[in-house]
Amino acid sequence: MYKFRLVAILPMVLLAIATSASPFFGSDSSNTTYVITQHGVGTDSSKLSTAAIQQVIDKAEANGGGTIVVPKGVFLTGALFFKPNTKLQLQEGAQLKGSDDISNYPLLPSRMEGRSIYYFAALINAYHVDGFEINGPGTINGNGHRYWQYFWDYRDSVKKTGRSATNLEVHRPRLVFIWGSNNVTIRNVKLHNAG
Repeated sequence: MYKFRLVAILPMVLLAIATSASPFFGSDSSNTTYVITQHGVGTDSSKLSTAAIQQVIDKAEANGGGTIVVPKGVFLTGALFFKPNTKLQLQEGAQLKGSDDISNYPLLPSRMEGRSIYYFAALINAYHVDGFEINGPGTINGNGHRYWQYFWDYRDSVKKTGRSATNLEVHRPRLVFIWGSNNVTIRNVKLHNAG
C-alpha cells in the first residue's frame, strides 16, 4: 500500500520541483525569433524604421533574448542598439540601410584614432553583449556616400589652408561598433558603404 502511494505521488513531486525550478534556470529564449515585420516594422523603405526596430530588440531582451530577424526587403534605420542575449539575422535579400542624416546617430562614449571620446553611434551597436552574433546572408548597408562626400569636400577645403583633415573633424557613423563584448560572431553577412 505504501509502495503504491509513493509511486503515484513521485511523478507529481518531480513535476512540482521542475515547475518551481524554472525561474532559477529560466527558459531557453535564445532560440526565439522576432521577425521585425511581424512586430510592427513597416516595409516602406523610404520611411525611417529606427524606433520600431529598436522596440523589437527591446522586446526580445525583456523576454530573455532571441534573434532579431530582418526579412527580405530594405529597411531604413538610424542607430540600433542590441542588448544582452540578442542577435541579428539578415535573411536572403534583407537589407538594413543606414540613414544619411547624422541626427539619427546619437553621441556616445567611443574610441577613435586612439582616443576615448564621444562620437556618433554606429548603425549596429552592441555594448557589453557577450555572445552577440550577426548572421547573413543579407546586407548591412551604411548608405555612406553623403557622409563621404562631405568628408572629401571638407578635406579638400582644409588642404587649401595647409593642414590635413582627420576623422574626428567630420560627422559620420560607423557601420558596426562592438564594445566590451566577448565571443562575438559575424558570419556570412555583406557589410558595405560605411559612413
